[in-house]
Amino acid sequence: MKKVAIALLLMVLLWMLVVGVINSHKSRGASSNESVKAVAILPLTGPAAQYGRYTQQGMLLALKELEAEAAGKPISLSVIFEDSKSEPKEAVTIVKKFTSINHVEVVFVLTTAETTAIAPVCEQTHTVMITATVAPGAADLGEYVFRNAGNLAKDAEAMADMCINSLGLKRVAVLALNMPALREIEAVFRKRLEMSGGQPIAAEWGNKGDTDFRAQLSKLREQSPDAIYLLGYVEVAYIMKQARELGFKVQFLGDPSMESPKVIEIAGAAADGAIFTRAAFDANASEASISAFNSAYKNAYGEAPEVCAAQAYDNIHLLNMVLQRGGRNADDIRNGLLAIRDFPGISGRTTFLKNGDVNKPASFRTIRDGSFTDFLP
Repeated sequence: MKKVAIALLLMVLLWMLVVGVINSHKSRGASSNESVKAVAILPLTGPAAQYGRYTQQGMLLALKELEAEAAGKPISLSVIFEDSKSEPKEAVTIVKKFTSINHVEVVFVLTTAETTAIAPVCEQTHTVMITATVAPGAADLGEYVFRNAGNLAKDAEAMADMCINSLGLKRVAVLALNMPALREIEAVFRKRLEMSGGQPIAAEWGNKGDTDFRAQLSKLREQSPDAIYLLGYVEVAYIMKQARELGFKVQFLGDPSMESPKVIEIAGAAADGAIFTRAAFDANASEASISAFNSAYKNAYGEAPEVCAAQAYDNIHLLNMVLQRGGRNADDIRNGLLAIRDFPGISGRTTFLKNGDVNKPASFRTIRDGSFTDFLP
């Protein structure tokens, strides 16, 4: 009898636990007069700190605008900023805290490694995640994952095509950070270059946070490439500077991370002539909305905006639009984002696909006399 009683007690406790979890999920979400809670998990320190800062500044500018429009009334969105320290494990710790204790409905995240690490937690807790990673397949990490940024695989293919069809660069090497996403991009680029009639001749790898790439550059120099495709973050600045110091005259190619004031600050004249793919954000566009954004950003932070800031700014306004239409919990927000069509953002028009991704075509930029400018192949 004791065993039967114990078994019945365990069944009752289990049933109560299940009911509690169900009710907890049902009760999530803000009421109509409350702000929806979100957490921005950004690399505010560590190797990717500059991109975290740009992202935070773009978000804060958008939130400031929403507060001004509300004229003293509470706005629909409340964002807490947390420093991941550029560490995926730290990002996981933060997201677990904010989904289980603070019950946020939305998580903003920037880097590929952190996106991949926290996506399972967001899926398990039904929390919307909006990421700015350009890694292939990011939006396929779960039903609650959205990406309002370009796809680096498409950028790599566009770069390979331009090398052959427009620039006449057939022998191309790669120097990249040893990260899963960038290894995948290197493979995409190599395959497309071969298909287009080019010759991928070598690949060398470094680590995130490295500042000395002379050994890799010396090996590549022996191969006499026409160009080097650089995949990384601020590390690409050290690569270009050290290549010129070694007397290595080669065409530099890159991805959107090359469009950072820090890259020019570190590389100096060595960066001149580099060509890179970029997101849809055009700081020099004549649209009134972009001019207003540029002015407001410069007035607030004393520097010109770049793509991370523009995308983050758009993400706040995209989410606010969904909340204004009645989205108060994660499922409503998810459905609201999927319903968006041609949102006229600063970083380009946004329409979310069924998997939460966007389709933003690649364009090209170059560095000339210490400034970023459009490149027309």
